[in-house]
Amino acid sequence: PYRLGISPDGNFAAVSHAGTVSLVDLQTASVIDMQSYSADWGDVVLDRNNRAHIVPRRDQWVEFHSIDFAQNSTSERFGARAGTQIRMHPTQDWVYGANRGLSPSDFEKWDVSEVPTKSVGDSPYHGDYPISGNIWISEGGNKLLVASGRLFNSDSDQEVDMRYAGALSDGPFVIWANHSKEADQWAVVPSQNATEIKVYSDDFFTLQSTIAVADILSSTGGVEAEGHQVFHSENGDTVYILSKAEGLSDSFAIQIVR
Repeated sequence: PYRLGISPDGNFAAVSHAGTVSLVDLQTASVIDMQSYSADWGDVVLDRNNRAHIVPRRDQWVEFHSIDFAQNSTSERFGARAGTQIRMHPTQDWVYGANRGLSPSDFEKWDVSEVPTKSVGDSPYHGDYPISGNIWISEGGNKLLVASGRLFNSDSDQEVDMRYAGALSDGPFVIWANHSKEADQWAVVPSQNATEIKVYSDDFFTLQSTIAVADILSSTGGVEAEGHQVFHSENGDTVYILSKAEGLSDSFAIQIVR
């Protein structure tokens, strides 16, 4: 397995393999379907209809693959960049991607409301703002945050969609991010000083606070850890930090902050 995508209800996962994608029932911990497709493994997302969408990681320009497990069928749409990091929009109608291995970096977008899917296009900037190869979508679906710390609009109106909306106030490079519409904030793992999580306001993207990443306890005492990923609870009042300390046999820990 290379990557996995979780369904919106959290009950299923799609796992990409070389030339194959499997559908896993997470409630029973069993593989319930498999489907071959004509490409290498790659990043994958799973929509509400348990259709998996994959961008292979090898080659240059590749097909955007969609696998419909219920119909036992696959479809392709040419124009994706190999290795693109993809995210499913909360509406489940669109997939956004941040391409890699291109200069300048850019967005890609596909309409996956029906299959075969349709390419919606890319941003209007082509180098004015660095995308830097990764992307996160706000919980309400109206903002896109990229690895360079810039934010863009997400909208069905193409005159608004993928337009620049601002930047995180102190300009961090983002390793991982998560948004809560209830808390009106972004929680970010920065590339520099990842021993703390940064929290930004939803309105003007200003730095509100920081959360220290706790040491991971070992048999010899506490070991300094760095943030790896961060998530909000559904109601936004709790932050979960997945931290990592190099050199430990069990190097990951979960920190819960209320």
